[in-house]
Amino acid sequence: CFHTGIHYDSTLVYALEGAMRVHLNKLSGSDSVVYYAKKMMVTDPTNPIVYQSLGNIYKEAGLYNEALNMYYLSIARDSLNPATWKALGEDYHLMKKDTVAINCYWQAWVLDSTDAFLYNLSGNSYFNMQMYDEALRMYNRSIKLRPDFALFYFNYGYVSLAKKDTTTAEKYYLLAIEKKPDYYDVWYEQAKLKVARFKNEEAINMLAKAFQYGNFSKAYVEKDESFASLRKNKKFLALLQKLK
Repeated sequence: CFHTGIHYDSTLVYALEGAMRVHLNKLSGSDSVVYYAKKMMVTDPTNPIVYQSLGNIYKEAGLYNEALNMYYLSIARDSLNPATWKALGEDYHLMKKDTVAINCYWQAWVLDSTDAFLYNLSGNSYFNMQMYDEALRMYNRSIKLRPDFALFYFNYGYVSLAKKDTTTAEKYYLLAIEKKPDYYDVWYEQAKLKVARFKNEEAINMLAKAFQYGNFSKAYVEKDESFASLRKNKKFLALLQKLK
């Protein structure tokens, strides 16, 4: 593929990328950002990687339309790079255009059907569209390709819960914890399931794990209606006092 033939001065491009990110993060004005973007393009105007890099920077900064323009410029120079189609899909997903995002992911699949994270991203888009069975199918493909990766099990469990299949949700949450014992999001979601089943003691133990591994704010947990029934529980209140 053409994208493997990087033939520009990589040190210069990385320096320009860094400068552009600094200006975006400081929100110092579009003129400075455009200046560094043009400098990057001048380094090698025919190289698709330059435009893909620009798209990634814009996407990180939340400038999704600008990112789209860069990704399409990259694809115009090399349509056989699955990473660019994948990045384009992520951009559309962030713009809440999940149907278009899935089309982009499909283009990436054609070029590389072994990318587990690509199926996971597709699952996220299907979930947003409330197409839960399709989402589960995508997450299952991710699991088959990367059975060691906890996030895929968590996502499968989360969508199962959206389908009100609590048994499957718990099964996959446990599998996620098995792969990653400090996965605080899973501990937190499991605690919600336990409260719903009036297993308050187990719920509190799981919340303790979540708070041990994750950075939860007291205000966030207090406002979570899933734990409304625990608001007078002494152990729950003691846990809350440890949060900031």
